Amino acid sequence: MEKAQFKTKKAILFSLLSFIGLNLILQVYFKSLTLDEQMHIAAGLSYLKDWKISINVEHPPLVKVISSIFPYLANEISLPSYNDFKPYKGWSLLLWSIDSIKTNFSNLDLLTFETRIFPILLTLILGYLIYKAAKELFGEVVGLIALFIYCFEPTFLGHGKLVHTDVPSALFYFWYFYTLYKIYNKPCYKGFIYLSIIFGLAIVTKFSMLILVPTYLFVVVNIIFKKDWKRYCKILPLMAFIPWFIIATLYFFRISRLSENEARLLIKWLYLPTEC
Repeated sequence: MEKAQFKTKKAILFSLLSFIGLNLILQVYFKSLTLDEQMHIAAGLSYLKDWKISINVEHPPLVKVISSIFPYLANEISLPSYNDFKPYKGWSLLLWSIDSIKTNFSNLDLLTFETRIFPILLTLILGYLIYKAAKELFGEVVGLIALFIYCFEPTFLGHGKLVHTDVPSALFYFWYFYTLYKIYNKPCYKGFIYLSIIFGLAIVTKFSMLILVPTYLFVVVNIIFKKDWKRYCKILPLMAFIPWFIIATLYFFRISRLSENEARLLIKWLYLPTEC
């Protein structure tokens, strides 16, 4: 009886994940690239080609890079000069992105599918994590109910396939606190390493994930002041190195001064005074 129930629950789990996965894949052919996607894809191609982050810098590079891997490997990429489009001011990035895509890709349907593979995979991972966390907290049935709600939630059905930062950032945000919860219940070296990796990936997914920094620092301070701190202090150098390495790798180990446009964006986002 228990074995039959186990098989039934696993079948429901597989069916729900298959439903949202197939739903997102089929949507790929019914929804063309959005304006933001075109800019993210073109920027990702430029990152892989030039090994530097100089375009569309208002978003971290992770989603743009992984979504552009397949089209970059399958084609000989030749991008127009971004400087030629700067006179168009507010429209320069969009016009450059459209021209970049038209220049390099004749089959836009194939490009759309290739670039949306990784976003769909991340959406599936988020669904499985929601199921797993709910199952550990409240049992198998609640886990399946949580996954059912997720699979029919319009936001994820609509955005889960797009080359945007929203769903990936939701994934790493949720994954971070799920890992933190597991560490709280059972501290271990492996858990701290996982937390460091997820923290680094979150930071290079969306700038608003900087909200995780205080909690990460709290974890570090908590390790230092634990009674058995000598047992876990060995992990502290890795907890500093791993996020730095992930961030540095995605930015191709390049540090440059802020451009005029970047400085203007920071002033706007942080509500800084424009005059001293």
